[in-house]
Amino acid sequence: MRRYLLGLFLVVLVFAVGYSVHPALAYTDSGTCGPNVQWALNDDGVLTISGTGPMTDFQISTAPWYKYFIRDNVKQLVIEEGVTTVGTYAFKGLWYMTDVQLPSTITEIHLHGFEQAKGLEHINLPEGLLSIGEEAFIDCEKLDHVVLPSTLTEIGAGAFYWCVSLTSIEIPDQVKEIKDNTFFGCESLVFIRIGAGVTAIGDGAFIYNNKLNEHKTVWFPDNIETQIHMELDDRDRAYVRLGTKTAEQSKGNDNCFIDPDYPDYLLLYRRYSNDGIDELVAYRRLTDDLMLRIPPQVTVIGDFLFNNCDELTHITIPDGINLIAQSAFGNCVNLAYAVVPESVKIFAYNAFGKQTLVLCFGDSAAEQYCRGGGIPFLLLDTPSEKTISLPSMTTEISEETLAGTSAQTYIVPGNVESIGSRAFSLLGSVSVIHIGNSVRFIADDAFEGSTVFFYCPAGLYAETYAKQKGIEYVVH
Repeated sequence: MRRYLLGLFLVVLVFAVGYSVHPALAYTDSGTCGPNVQWALNDDGVLTISGTGPMTDFQISTAPWYKYFIRDNVKQLVIEEGVTTVGTYAFKGLWYMTDVQLPSTITEIHLHGFEQAKGLEHINLPEGLLSIGEEAFIDCEKLDHVVLPSTLTEIGAGAFYWCVSLTSIEIPDQVKEIKDNTFFGCESLVFIRIGAGVTAIGDGAFIYNNKLNEHKTVWFPDNIETQIHMELDDRDRAYVRLGTKTAEQSKGNDNCFIDPDYPDYLLLYRRYSNDGIDELVAYRRLTDDLMLRIPPQVTVIGDFLFNNCDELTHITIPDGINLIAQSAFGNCVNLAYAVVPESVKIFAYNAFGKQTLVLCFGDSAAEQYCRGGGIPFLLLDTPSEKTISLPSMTTEISEETLAGTSAQTYIVPGNVESIGSRAFSLLGSVSVIHIGNSVRFIADDAFEGSTVFFYCPAGLYAETYAKQKGIEYVVH
């Protein structure tokens, strides 16, 4: 019996010891993570990287602190002086790490180095850092503050992708390119300063930055190059400033356009210097007026430029635009109408959505696009199926003559000289008014409560009236 109890006691003891040793391995361990670099994790959750030279570039989940789920116990990372790189995938998925200390000897953070460090709120990147690799901080959802050192020369594509808490960023002057998707989804950004050395900004670099819509600031350098590639999405409407210039002072800048008739608009566009093509890339509505004016230099409206723009209510595409790219206005739910000239020859997929009435010319590429895609349209130069044509001998359209009617096209004959008060008020649909050569007077409230377009002779009274009243018009 004694022998049996002694044996049972030894079995229980061995089991207990074995059970207590395994958790110790889960909380403290050490090893190598580079040719001359070591690591150690203590009971307080501090992971220390020490030694000299570069860390190992790991594959996903192969860093040594992944074994026994040690990574879940890392609360703080300390990389000591002498270590020169943060290895690929080195600290991916350290969800509970809240503090990182980097030495002055770090020169490179390799791709995915801090991916999904979801508890990290801020990090001090030391002077001497030269490059940040692709997606190095992707999905660091609590990272709200990071200072990029002046020595930095390269930021990889998607480096801060979906850092949803990041509020501001200043790009150092030595960085030459902001690559594709670098700040994609950084929805809390309210301040961006782009350094003087930046000459190219990649696709989606600042897309889905919703807070920039709230009268915040984007700064561009004074010497920004003409080949800048910047496709901000519809929510990236920011007060665009070039260097230290105000909007008024920027009128002479080749990359900044202010329509003299609409001084509250500051627009930024890019130029392809080799072939002379301009593309509208950003705009800022500086007042509550919801009209957008596109600079006459622009010939291409880029992919997704105003997609999902819920503020845009109407737009006139200037003559000279030849291509409207994919989803440029596709999901603008409040875009009631768009005037499209004959110069536009190419319409990419979802250029306009079915919620938008396209006003265009007969036998144009726009008409063909609308017919083929089921987009509602109204011809500017051709009477529609719902047309009211006044008798040819009419000389005056008196007060409230056509008020409350709902035709799409109204033909004002050439003998009409005056249009009276509320003559076309409260029309039931968007309408094109064909105005003849003889009109010499139109009452101020002739079109009260109506959305109309003039199709009128160039240089005559109707065109002047349209300009004064802010009515869209096309001349012939």
